Amino acid sequence: LRTMIAAEQFSKAFDMYESSTHLHHLTNGLILNTLLFACLQAQDAERAGKYLEEYRTGGHPPDASPYVLARQTYTVVGKHSAAHKVEKAMTADGVQPHTAAATILDVHTGDTLSFSPGQHSDNELTTAINNMLDTLKKEVAYTPALWQYNPLAPESERLAQLAHHTEKKALAYGLEHYPKDKLIEVRKDIRCCADCHMVFKLASKAYNRPLKILDYSKMHYFEDGKCSCG
Repeated sequence: LRTMIAAEQFSKAFDMYESSTHLHHLTNGLILNTLLFACLQAQDAERAGKYLEEYRTGGHPPDASPYVLARQTYTVVGKHSAAHKVEKAMTADGVQPHTAAATILDVHTGDTLSFSPGQHSDNELTTAINNMLDTLKKEVAYTPALWQYNPLAPESERLAQLAHHTEKKALAYGLEHYPKDKLIEVRKDIRCCADCHMVFKLASKAYNRPLKILDYSKMHYFEDGKCSCG
């Protein structure tokens, strides 16, 4: 299932899950999160609603991720009333919103540095992020995945939101401060989004160095523009 989704074979992944009694028997929160992530990439709002309802009624532990993925899917396809209903369901179910974070070790002290979402007043980090993204655009044709955000929002707003994802901040720090021979390893407490996954793939090629993300679902090892997940 994960291999199909990594290869963007979304229809095959959905059909496999929906036709497999065995997979339904094994279904857990991680499988449904994976499917909802695929729904966002495929912009399949109908299935997102179905899988979220399956999560809500399946006795799974409280987790904001399925709700967020379903809400994002509804938003990117323009179903804003449905997205609002997901927010209400999240509140009704007593699920608390989660603020994502990414961490990396301080290259000098070994302490853990934590990065939170959004734009901040750290000019050095902002410059590092902009330099990194400019390099990727020029050298390996990086194109931001603007589809991940509301298409009615201004492009400049969507670009800024994408640029300041937590794992991009951690990666920019690593590229700026880590020696060339030191592996840059980033930890993320939710699933790495499609755009950040692509940035890490392209950065491993543009900067000619291996990179690693340990996210909510798995370990991703990037080298020469490829990821271990497929």
